[in-house]
Amino acid sequence: MTNNNRKHIVDDFIPKNILSDPELSRIGLIRARTMVIVMMFSIAAPILLLFCVMFLHLFTERDFSLGMIFIGAILAGMVTLQLTFNSYGNLYLTAAVYSVLYAVMTIFLTSVSGGWHSPVMLLVFCAPMITFLIAGRREGILMVYMVGVIGAVFLALELKGIPLPQVMPVENADYIQGITWFVALTILLMLLTSYNAVLVSRKSISNHRPRHD
Repeated sequence: MTNNNRKHIVDDFIPKNILSDPELSRIGLIRARTMVIVMMFSIAAPILLLFCVMFLHLFTERDFSLGMIFIGAILAGMVTLQLTFNSYGNLYLTAAVYSVLYAVMTIFLTSVSGGWHSPVMLLVFCAPMITFLIAGRREGILMVYMVGVIGAVFLALELKGIPLPQVMPVENADYIQGITWFVALTILLMLLTSYNAVLVSRKSISNHRPRHD
């Protein structure tokens, strides 16, 4: 499949009111395409992950019921956000809500699975990259500061010996670590795919600019 074909497929999922906006800028179109790609990954990954965790729950002696509840809630949130995006076509609001939801979700999961030593901590540091990609540089830098503060809080609690709630069964730690790496690799693939879409969009828009002799 060529880059142009992939671009047209992505454009089919952009709300019509965004594409028909006469004031839509080049950056706006690129961010709309990026948002669609991010949402596609954010819905597909939890579905695949849910099947994997269900398999582990059914065919091992470990209890992953709590994990399935968390993943189901994440999937429901992403589907709701996608439907809202399709209905209202508010690109900036969707990007902002997505960024906040991702940050809150990963911080919460980190706080209930060991804090500073939680395997989920890796995903917290992906928040600024995602925010930068879909919301912009200013919002991405703001997220860097927020993640830095949160990391410092987790470290301070660890140094002070203040325990955090541990809802993850200790015997499931290796599985959780594997799931975290899967999610991190999915996020990396999502970021690379989105970045490629940005490059293709810029090239396409440049090629369609009127040339003056």
